[in-house]
Amino acid sequence: MRKRFLFGICLFLTITCFGQYKLESLVEVGIKYHDNGEFEKAIVTYKQALKIDPKSTLVNYEISMSYLLKMH
Repeated sequence: MRKRFLFGICLFLTITCFGQYKLESLVEVGIKYHDNGEFEKAIVTYKQALKIDPKSTLVNYEISMSYLLKMH
C-alpha cells in the first residue's frame, strides 16, 4: 500500500513538472512569434498554453498583448 502511494506521488509530481515545462516552452515560442509581428501564430500558441493552465497570469497577459497589437 505504501509503495503504491509513493508511486502515485512521484507520478503526480512528474506530470506536474512536465506540464509546467511544456507551458513555459509554449510561452517562449509565442513570444518569438509576437516579437516577429506574427500575432495570429502567437495567439494560437498561447491558446495551447491556456489548455495546460487556463489561469496562468503570464499566458493571459501575453495573449492579451498579442490581441491588442494585432488590432493596430
